[in-house]
Order: sequence, then C-alpha cells, then structure tokens
Amino acid sequence: MKVPFLHLRTAHDELPDALDAAYGRVMVSGRDILVKELKAFESAFATCCAVHYCPSRGNSLGTEPPRPPLDTNGPVRT
Repeated sequence: MKVPFLHLRTAHDELPDALDAAYGRVMVSGRDILVKELKAFESAFATCCAVHYCPSRGNSLGTEPPRPPLDTNGPVRT
C-alpha cells in the first residue's frame, strides 16, 4: 500500500481562496513567516487544544535544524 507523504492538492482543493490569499500575502511580504498569521494560528490551535498558549516551532516536515528548548524567558542556555 502506498501512503502519500504530503498531498497538497487535497488541502488546496478544500480551501483554494483562503490558501491563495495567504500565499499572496507571503509572496508580497518577502518573508516566510508573517507575525499576524503565526499569532492567529497559535491562538486558534491553543483554543483547539484547550490550553492557554501554543508556541509554534519548525515547519512540521523535519527539514529545519534542531533549536534549543524554550522557556518563558526565551531560549534555554545549555
């Protein structure tokens, strides 16, 4: 059985206008992370998980190098 790793077409077909608008904002800004969108995601995901905070890290594909753990004062120095 072949299990697809990442099928972007399915996600795009479900929300084409929202995804195209988000892509356009990123391309116009010239940045890969937009603070407004990131904060909105963190807030919505925290609500979904019934917690107060949800700091996001990484791109979920495992292509970023490891980062030091975080605490409330910023990166933990090890």
